[in-house]
Amino acid sequence: MERRNIGGLGGLEVSLVGLGCNAFGSRVDEKGTHAVIDAAIEAGIDFLDTAENYGGGNSEVSIGSGLKGRREKIFLATKFGLARAVSEETGLRR
Repeated sequence: MERRNIGGLGGLEVSLVGLGCNAFGSRVDEKGTHAVIDAAIEAGIDFLDTAENYGGGNSEVSIGSGLKGRREKIFLATKFGLARAVSEETGLRR
C-alpha cells in the first residue's frame, strides 16, 4: 500500500487509501464493521475516518470493539461537535 505524510515533513505517515466509516453503526452492523476493518488492515489500510454522529454514535462504538487489542495498528481520525441536539418535545433532531 502506498503511503503519504499528513502535515508535511515529519507528519504522520498513513496509507494513501483511507477507510470512511460513515456507514458503520447504521447501514453496516457491528459484525460487518469488524469484517470491513479486518479486510482494510489486511490490505494495508491504516487510516480510518469517522465522526461522533455517524450511525447515531454507533460508528465509534463498533470501530472501538473491532480494534480491541490492535488499536496501535491504525490511525483514527474523528470529527466532533457535529452531533445535533434532539428536541425533548418532539424527539426530532434539530
